[in-house]
Amino acid sequence: GASHFFKPKETVLKLGVPAILTFVNKGNTMHVNEMMDFFKTVAFWKVVAPDGWNTGGLPKPADVDTGVSVSIYFIPTVAGTYQITDSAPDMSSISATIVVK
Repeated sequence: GASHFFKPKETVLKLGVPAILTFVNKGNTMHVNEMMDFFKTVAFWKVVAPDGWNTGGLPKPADVDTGVSVSIYFIPTVAGTYQITDSAPDMSSISATIVVK
C-alpha cells in the first residue's frame, strides 16, 4: 500500500463552483476510493473512465483499476470537510481530505 497515495492530501473546493476530481492508478492493484459522505453533498454531471464506467445519477465508490484514471465531474453543494479513503484490501491507511468552503 505504500506506493498508493492521494495527492494532494487536502483538496479545497468552493461551494457552488464546478470541479473535477481525477483518480489515476499507476500501480498494479485496484483501488476503491470511498467518499460516500462527500458524494451525498454534490450535484454530479458525469463520471468518466476509459471503460465508459458511468454512475449516472447514482454515485458509488470510485473503483480505479490498474493503469486507469477515473474523472468525477460535480458541483459541491454543502460546505464541510470530507474524507477520501481506500477500501481495497490493506489500503485503509490511505486517505485524503476534501474541504468545501
